[in-house]
Amino acid sequence: MEITSSVIIILAFLCFLTARMYVDALSAYLVTLVKIATFGSVFIFNPEKISEWHQVDITHYISVAIEMNKYWNDLIPSIKYFNFNTHNINSGNFLFYYFFSVAEKLFNNSFVVITILNILLSISIASYVSKLSYISGFNGLYCKCIFIFVCLHPELMGWSTFTALKDTLVLLLVLIIIYYVCQFYIEKITTKANVLKLVIAFILLLFTRFYMPFLIISACIIYAAIINQNKLVRNFIPIAIAGLILIYITPVDILWLFKNKDLISFDGLWGRFKLLMFKPLFWGELGNYGFQYINAVIYPALYIPSIISFVFLIKNKVFFFCIIFFVVNIMFYTLVPDLAGIRHRYISSFVFWWMQFHFFYLLIMISKGMHQDKVSDVCKYE
Repeated sequence: MEITSSVIIILAFLCFLTARMYVDALSAYLVTLVKIATFGSVFIFNPEKISEWHQVDITHYISVAIEMNKYWNDLIPSIKYFNFNTHNINSGNFLFYYFFSVAEKLFNNSFVVITILNILLSISIASYVSKLSYISGFNGLYCKCIFIFVCLHPELMGWSTFTALKDTLVLLLVLIIIYYVCQFYIEKITTKANVLKLVIAFILLLFTRFYMPFLIISACIIYAAIINQNKLVRNFIPIAIAGLILIYITPVDILWLFKNKDLISFDGLWGRFKLLMFKPLFWGELGNYGFQYINAVIYPALYIPSIISFVFLIKNKVFFFCIIFFVVNIMFYTLVPDLAGIRHRYISSFVFWWMQFHFFYLLIMISKGMHQDKVSDVCKYE
């Protein structure tokens, strides 16, 4: 698939339809315009940059997809490939290999197709951040504004537009799970449909990044221990059952980390923690992450504003759960040197996006004459 005007028009149409599901037409036009302009600026006018930003994983995904296609029969990839290459399914990457295989078979350019898919997924990511703010008690205007802010955030735009990595899909599945977990534990909203969506998201995440569901389960347990001390046993039971079921049904090697204890290192913890928390920095070498240059400028500039927002938001139960997940995610990658990097921080960066947006919203509300003692109640339902 070449980047032609037809591809751009189709992408624009899909972006608009996806955004229109969550916001009004004008906002959807804005999101579509910026995303198409960003996509076209590199893929059409500066395509050589893409090769500079190619990750090793992308080359590996494409090679596996080409190999999988040898076992295709009526557009269904045979499981035979994985019978001969058990590492691929044990690594928990089966779902993304499948996506690449489909794209390579149908369009002969899996990189572009997966990138377009990631762009569409990024809009859904913004919608779930907006939904989290909604169940946190913020009003419709706040939710609409945070949707647009996240859609156009340089970090999300960079990862979803200029790479064909699985991390955007992982982030969406993580947000879906967190959203329904918060509905269950915090909002006490339980329906069969929500439980089904939660289970499906867990299974999909298990086949995309197999250890991530267990990080979410860990966050659930920590949250239950901190918030509901007297109800810990009752809250722990469904989490434990869900974990046991996942362990039982999964074909992936969930004990991978324990079998490879040499992957865990306590040497250089502070250096890896700084890498995960404070990078990228615009005065440093970005290397393969050159597409994150704008974010490398914004990130350090908004540290103090983010801390200010943190003070206002921390009493919110939904946000507090997100912070716990963020800490669990960062600590896990800090302990595993081979995985420590800004790419894996991206999975929990939505917490930073929320804090950054909240700071700007507070400024707008204060500039409109809101009294200081009302700031903590900004955007609550009226």
